[in-house]
Amino acid sequence: MRTLLSFVVLAGCVPSEERPLQWTGRVDGLESPDGPPAPPLTLTGLPGTLYADSDWEVHVEGAYFMETVYLLESTGGVGEGACHPLLGGECLDVLAPVRMAATGYGMADGTVRMPYTTRTLGEVCLQAVALRGPDGAATQLSGADCITVLDPSAIQPSCQAWYDAGFRESGRYTIAPDGADAPFDVECDQENNGGGWTRFWWHTPGAELAGDDMLAEDVASCDPDSPTCYAVIPDPGATDFRVLTEFDGYAIWDLTADVGTAERFRGAFFDRTIAPFREAAGAWDPIEYAGDLDWNACNSGCDSFWYDSVDGVVGFNLDDDGHWGYTAFGAGGDAPDYAGYRGVDGLTGGVSDRHVSEDQGLWLWYR
Repeated sequence: MRTLLSFVVLAGCVPSEERPLQWTGRVDGLESPDGPPAPPLTLTGLPGTLYADSDWEVHVEGAYFMETVYLLESTGGVGEGACHPLLGGECLDVLAPVRMAATGYGMADGTVRMPYTTRTLGEVCLQAVALRGPDGAATQLSGADCITVLDPSAIQPSCQAWYDAGFRESGRYTIAPDGADAPFDVECDQENNGGGWTRFWWHTPGAELAGDDMLAEDVASCDPDSPTCYAVIPDPGATDFRVLTEFDGYAIWDLTADVGTAERFRGAFFDRTIAPFREAAGAWDPIEYAGDLDWNACNSGCDSFWYDSVDGVVGFNLDDDGHWGYTAFGAGGDAPDYAGYRGVDGLTGGVSDRHVSEDQGLWLWYR
């Protein structure tokens, strides 16, 4: 015989007591509202994994306007669950123990948005319920969907991993890439160009160009609030590279591209391997670009990357011939006509000469 539906009050992650689930907000007569009937309830927007105590917004479709919808959380899995009298003969698709995780109200478009967080680790299964009609005779239940809740103390190796775990807000995160001596903080962009971007190199406009090697640092040692950091990519598994500028321009390159210019770039930005000045090695153009870069940089063909000593600074440059014209991005010393200048240059399409400046801004990211 099935028991009445009950839920567990959590103290930390440990069940402390059980008591009957209290349903509130039921409105009789919703089985015959004005207008067409609502479709079945559907849970949407669930990640495959989520971190305990992180915030997520669960969406439910198929609600009436201003209707109360309940989100139930089960740690017992999916199966033939309890049949509560107020469900009007309907039975849950999740097994005890069950708790009321959130409530929300239907909007004019039939959706419900419910903030959801949990402390429960492991698999949890969710189901939405709308009590309808006298004695629940027209009650609607969504299907049950399960997610995996992870311990947030398990530090992720990259911003991409945090993104995949359900963390979609940009900001400060702690990562520990393979081979790192200890976890460290970075800035993650989780909202643009698909999210998952880890910032590893930056020069803030107006900052003094520091040092004589533009890849001398490790991002693990950089303060994310510092105006500069001239580091290599700390993750050997990175597959994409992105350049951002102060001019709202961006460009993305495929780090796995099978072309000599990409190989020279990988050698420099992963291992600080010198790539001699003015040696073309095949076109390596961005796979996506926008903003200030209306593709004139590289003269429509980025076939030369160098990481070498120029004007007393070991800098880097991607352009169309390994000299100074049509630079896509670079940092360090300048062309011979501007000897003594130091700074950065990036995505200034249509400018036929590299002209670095400390007043420009450049931000490099990987994922």
